[in-house]
Amino acid sequence: MKTKFNGLLTLILALLVQISFAQEKTVTGKVSDASGPLPGVTVIVKGTNTGTQTDFDGNYSINAATGAVLQYSYLGMQNIDKTVGTSNVINVVMTESAQALEEVVVTAVGISRNEKELGYNVQSVAAEDINTRPNADIVNSLAGATSGVQIVSSAGDAGASTFITIRGSASITGNNQPLFIVNGMPIISGGGSSGTDGVNTSSRSIDINPDDIESLSVLKGGAATALYGVRAANGAIIITTKSGKNLSSKKIEFHTSYGIDEVSQLPGMQNTYAQGNNGVWIGGFQRSWGPKIADLEFDGSDYKWDPNGKLVPKGTGNGNPAIAYDPYEYFQSGTVTNNRLSISNGSDAGSFFFSISNLDQEGVVPNNQYGRTTVRLNATTKVSDNISFGADLAYTNSRAIQIQKGSNVSGVMLGLLRTPPTFDNSAGYEFPDGTQRNYRNGGGYDNPYWVSNNIAFDEDVNRFTGSANFNIKFSDFFNISYNGGLDWYNRRYIDQFKINSRGFPSGYLGEYMYYTGIFNSDLLFNFQKDITEDLNAKLSIGNNFYSTFGKSLYGDADGLEIPDFYQLSNTSTNTTSSGESQFRTMAVFADLQLGYKNMLFLGLTGRNDWSTTMPENNDSAFYPSVSLGFVFTELEAFDDIDFLSFGKLRASGARTANIAGPYNTSSYFYGAGTGDGWTNGVNFPYNGETGFQVGTGLGNPDLKHETQDSWEVGADLRLFQNQLGIDFTYFENKNSDLLMSVPIASSTGFSSVFLNAASMESKGIEISINATPVKTENFKWDVTANYTQFTNIVTGLAEGVDNVFLGGFTVPQVRAVVGQEYRSIFGNDWYRDANGRVLINDDPTDSYRDGYPMPNDAQGMVPIGDFNADWTANITNTVAYKNFTLSALIDIKQGGMMYNGTAFAMNYMGTSKRTENREVYYTPEGTIDFDLTPAENIVVMDGVYGHVDAAGNGVSSGVENVTPVVQDEDWFEGNGSNFGGGPSVGAMEPADWVRLRNITLSYDIPKFSEVVKEAQIYFTGKNLWISTPYTGVDPETNLGGATNGQGMDYFNNPGTKSYLLGLKVTF
Repeated sequence: MKTKFNGLLTLILALLVQISFAQEKTVTGKVSDASGPLPGVTVIVKGTNTGTQTDFDGNYSINAATGAVLQYSYLGMQNIDKTVGTSNVINVVMTESAQALEEVVVTAVGISRNEKELGYNVQSVAAEDINTRPNADIVNSLAGATSGVQIVSSAGDAGASTFITIRGSASITGNNQPLFIVNGMPIISGGGSSGTDGVNTSSRSIDINPDDIESLSVLKGGAATALYGVRAANGAIIITTKSGKNLSSKKIEFHTSYGIDEVSQLPGMQNTYAQGNNGVWIGGFQRSWGPKIADLEFDGSDYKWDPNGKLVPKGTGNGNPAIAYDPYEYFQSGTVTNNRLSISNGSDAGSFFFSISNLDQEGVVPNNQYGRTTVRLNATTKVSDNISFGADLAYTNSRAIQIQKGSNVSGVMLGLLRTPPTFDNSAGYEFPDGTQRNYRNGGGYDNPYWVSNNIAFDEDVNRFTGSANFNIKFSDFFNISYNGGLDWYNRRYIDQFKINSRGFPSGYLGEYMYYTGIFNSDLLFNFQKDITEDLNAKLSIGNNFYSTFGKSLYGDADGLEIPDFYQLSNTSTNTTSSGESQFRTMAVFADLQLGYKNMLFLGLTGRNDWSTTMPENNDSAFYPSVSLGFVFTELEAFDDIDFLSFGKLRASGARTANIAGPYNTSSYFYGAGTGDGWTNGVNFPYNGETGFQVGTGLGNPDLKHETQDSWEVGADLRLFQNQLGIDFTYFENKNSDLLMSVPIASSTGFSSVFLNAASMESKGIEISINATPVKTENFKWDVTANYTQFTNIVTGLAEGVDNVFLGGFTVPQVRAVVGQEYRSIFGNDWYRDANGRVLINDDPTDSYRDGYPMPNDAQGMVPIGDFNADWTANITNTVAYKNFTLSALIDIKQGGMMYNGTAFAMNYMGTSKRTENREVYYTPEGTIDFDLTPAENIVVMDGVYGHVDAAGNGVSSGVENVTPVVQDEDWFEGNGSNFGGGPSVGAMEPADWVRLRNITLSYDIPKFSEVVKEAQIYFTGKNLWISTPYTGVDPETNLGGATNGQGMDYFNNPGTKSYLLGLKVTF
């Protein structure tokens, strides 16, 4: 009997083991649609965290129990559920969804919504479009990717800043860039404002590793960002990083790429005429108005500044002809090496994602470098069926060596473009005694090679971001979630100038250390309930706490005593300073979403903020929003309209805000100092004494929050089984109580006071089109297009204030002026008639040259253009054939002007290409000798005849000018340049463009190993072609970097075009 019992027990155990193995088995298969295999389809075991994705060939493998339900989901396709039976193979054919917008997007404070439910415009950017671009800063990869977003790269320098706005600007002098959110945490993303000189520094968005990004959404309107209150009046960029969610086995991804950068567009330079003046060669002379280079030769003498000797007329030297050197040989081919490795995994109990990356970049400017190392760990765990916990940790080290630029005697482009073609900068930049060799015989401007090798801005940033989150599910309709964390970084830089640098002949060293951070905490109580069969409600009630802090320490040493010893102690005249800043905000908010019959969606939000930067009696403000989405294709009347797959109308309105910066409500003391603009002045502590003085800005205890009232309406249509999608939005933003510094009478003891004293509005349209014209088994063609058109007008400034300076020089300036586009450019103009036509002088008795226009400096600065585009558009064509995919993005900007101060100054120096046609001969009577003067040098200036009367007024004859003239040395050293007295309008140029922003060719390598799951090789080009009337560097540039004062080019460092080869492998 015992034997029988043991045998029965063995049989039962065997059956149990067999059943156990039968319950958990490997299911494989292929997912496809009507045109062939579908890569990237998500396959999950319903009710668990177990999941995977199909590979490039549509294949998948997943562990699941018999009886389990596998769910297959893919954007634009109907979800499919399959029950695991006896077979280990399940193949699925997916069909396009009639419900086109089931994609889940992350909106404000981490709340997820189906895009179909939203009553406002949100656009997403695919991770693939970010991590295959040759950009260190992810913001650059957003250029041309969506509508309503404006992006300007300051220069092509490695690590240079990028400026981004959404739907124009909302503040006169405050921050106009959007809020960045990573995994629900607001992060620090500013920086990169550099002024008119110095170096191009980085925006802190550059600290994000593009390969860590899973999804990126752009929130544009007030209703989309209202739950962020005082921090998101400028829109928001919502980033979710990768995780191990939906994985059932380990996933290892390796991504490597190597790129080459070349300078793109450069100003044209003449190579016909030598250094000198009035046709005579003069060594060390500032300008290039000497004789023709072809008429000169070297004399072979011992000449310190040129190893070949001095230049003399041909036939009087050693017979070696003069040389026209190419100054652009200074630039080099930049290189970019980027390696990334990630490991992720997941199960029902939790998931993790770990990544490490390293980027090293050599710029096109010699010794310009940027590097970034990142480490990230995202992890989640289920404590129980109803409690989950997660943490996100990231570390970044960003490092750079930046080279001088702009309006700066050490700026490399300034020294390069003013150098005569007969001087070879590369023949040596430093003599054995440490003095400098340059074309001004040691004076003037630094030799660009001296700058690259003897002047450096060495920057190092260490950044840590960490957050923790949990979710407690009490029931199907109620849960609590929390997300809190810290974003902290320390920035250090050393700014050093070698002795004998033109800006600091005695040498200079500056050292700066700064740390800043933010702490953010969001607690949400989330409710979800089907009130009736047709009515669904979602409610989130939350609290936010936000705190930011920072401290800086700075020291400098002027007059270094020991050469090449860069220590603050290496001087008897150094100064130190420190600064500290902090503020806090607190808020309560609520978000109610109602859905009726999956057709009508109403959203209501409200947030109340309190801020320590505001006066106690005005520290509180309430920001509501309302949005409505109506999916009209859910009506029965549309059931038989086959061509219309999906249609939605939407409308929203909201109030958002900005707040005053810290310490604008009171007056504060600062370290005392004085100077007259010609000397270094005196700064305290001085001569053993300390000194302080009240700041020139008067604090205001009555400040209010800036306010933005915005609304938008739009429509989203999908036609022909989702083969064509059209999205249209009209928006208006009205900004009031904008904060600005207002001048006041000096008799008050102050020069300005901070007031709510301005208003501004932006309004426009956005159109997005998605189409799939062709889709077969082996071939697919997708087209995505975006169009944006808007105005951004200043509608009010404080009484007595006619303009606000945003950037630029004494002349010209970027300003905010009532009735004008924000960031309009103001400068001096020509005399004009009532119709705006330029007056061409016809009075032989006055001091103006006949046949040339006349500058009207007496009227002061007037609007001469603005940087803002009339409209922008971008078109992306993606063609896939079998394993090959080719994608090309054409970016178009129509309208907008740039101040090309570079070319205007080069005119004076005689180095610009337009000065090459200078040769002119005159008859004894003083008229042009047309027989001797080259015909290509003769021009007729555009305008009408006129002159200036005795009262200084322009008088027009109305007759079109036909007088031939030559733009000769007198013209370019006079009114044809800024240094000669020419009006700044002469330097304004259209900044339109059509460019090949990006082109990518990729090949998905067929599966060749059980170890390698996926592999792809790709080539990407950036800015490989541009068509623009602008004659300077790439017109996507700005002298001041990431600042409100856009539209200035004054010896800006050039932009780049890039070539990148990459390899992705998944194990």
